[in-house]
Amino acid sequence: MKSPSSYRDDPDVPSSREHPEKTKDHASGSFIPIFHRVLGDDFERLPPAILETHMTTDQSHWVGRANVTRGTRFWSRLIAGIFGFPKAASDISVKVAKTSRPNSEVWVRTFGNRHFRSRLTATDKGMSETFGPFTFLLGLRFDGSALLYPVVACRIGLLPLPGWFVPKVVAREYVEDGFFRFDVAIHAPLTESLIVRYRGWLKSDHN
Repeated sequence: MKSPSSYRDDPDVPSSREHPEKTKDHASGSFIPIFHRVLGDDFERLPPAILETHMTTDQSHWVGRANVTRGTRFWSRLIAGIFGFPKAASDISVKVAKTSRPNSEVWVRTFGNRHFRSRLTATDKGMSETFGPFTFLLGLRFDGSALLYPVVACRIGLLPLPGWFVPKVVAREYVEDGFFRFDVAIHAPLTESLIVRYRGWLKSDHN
């Protein structure tokens, strides 16, 4: 297997070969992470480097690097602007702050100096992710090597949107050479033109 630094299209990765350290726990008792609730037994089958990122019981912080590609069409640029997705960049700094709630987690992603926020919630239908008024139902599943986040439905507020309005999302978390990595590509509904793609690596922020 190639070392991370041998992938030209990927940002540089740290020289350490160690897995990200475990998230610090600030709660006790019978707390069950939301990803465990949705994935069930598959949660325990996740590779350790992925599992550790989904064990937040209070707050956790992650840092890394990423490459960002943005679509150039008007429709794609408009959607990217509405959601606050990062601008195109190579080897940009990434920070992810996760805050746990009783049935959800708030993720604040920072690419360079640009932030965007979402809330992931464990529901009776599965995992949902909310950006402002938009809520997306995710077909979260583990395929044996990667954690996948396809979007299967969408609504604005309480209003369900037709299937043709649902964006195509190819998103996965995986492990390469012991490192936690992510690759998220979002395509516009109807045209399927690229809105944004961001991919890179994360490790625990010890600070």
